[in-house]
Amino acid sequence: MQPLQPGQLVWQPQPIIPRRRFGSRTIVAMVLWIVALIFVIISMLTAWWTMTITVPMTYPYPTSFSAPIDYSLDGECASIIGIPGSTFSGICMHYTSFEKPIGDVFGLASLMMTFGLILAILSLILLIVGVFRPRIGIGAVVCGLIGSVLVLVAPIYILATLPGAFNTVMGSLSLPGYTFDWSVSGFFGSGTMHISYGTTSLSAQTAYGGNTGWYFAIFSFVLLLLSTVATAIAVRALMSLGRCKIVLVPVHAYYQPSWPSYGLGQGQPSAPPLSQSPAQPAQPSPTPVDTVKPPTGQTEGGSPSELVRVKCSSCGAEMQPNQTLCPACGVKIS
Repeated sequence: MQPLQPGQLVWQPQPIIPRRRFGSRTIVAMVLWIVALIFVIISMLTAWWTMTITVPMTYPYPTSFSAPIDYSLDGECASIIGIPGSTFSGICMHYTSFEKPIGDVFGLASLMMTFGLILAILSLILLIVGVFRPRIGIGAVVCGLIGSVLVLVAPIYILATLPGAFNTVMGSLSLPGYTFDWSVSGFFGSGTMHISYGTTSLSAQTAYGGNTGWYFAIFSFVLLLLSTVATAIAVRALMSLGRCKIVLVPVHAYYQPSWPSYGLGQGQPSAPPLSQSPAQPAQPSPTPVDTVKPPTGQTEGGSPSELVRVKCSSCGAEMQPNQTLCPACGVKIS
């Protein structure tokens, strides 16, 4: 750090962040974004469509069992419920090449949800930055609108294309000696599945429809849209405040009053310490008291380094210690 000079201006930063920048509008928008992000993540991790197959049984138990199959964005899980003594709890796997049409439908929906999640996170970040730079907050509104649309399109796309993809897969199912009659009439519904092998046939009831992830995707769209609207309101209020600036306050440097020490056999006296004060103006450095020397021009200490000032005994004019004639009256000093 370089030493300060007398009267030098020192700029001291003082950040000023008004509390109203974090007012109710901004806080509500941030909370909505966080809640919306949580629902989007839950939607992406849970099942979107479920088909339950109910098979009647007469031997060895006069009952029936059900086999629900849950379809999610990255795979399917199947389980069996209702068989006495059964220890089968279920199995999960990714979509195979045989189920490629179904996997492609859910894969595209997963891509939409992923981009919607990224844009929602970006909107929250831009809103936080927009508190200090309101114009950047406009980007949060734009990203929020695009993300909301993507999250809405994903469940609508599943609703429209999944039944056809499922029927395509079931229509291509073939096993030696078996005949399958298994199709769906829409995203929601019920029907009957027939499986024949020679003279033996089996009929099962099917019920299918949206599951937790699909409903949460629609609800996530509502939350994202509300978050975008709340962000637009908050950004509009922040625009009236302008950018959050850092104010530089000028501070004058001054000498701290202290007498220098003139020790025997030492060199030049050390400079008085400098400090800063935002309240006091610049002050001149203190001047040592003049010392009147005898007419002979000799000092009391006898060392040139101890000389401070010399005055002529005749006219009182100031002289340098090495001068022999007074510059004012010409009196010779021996």
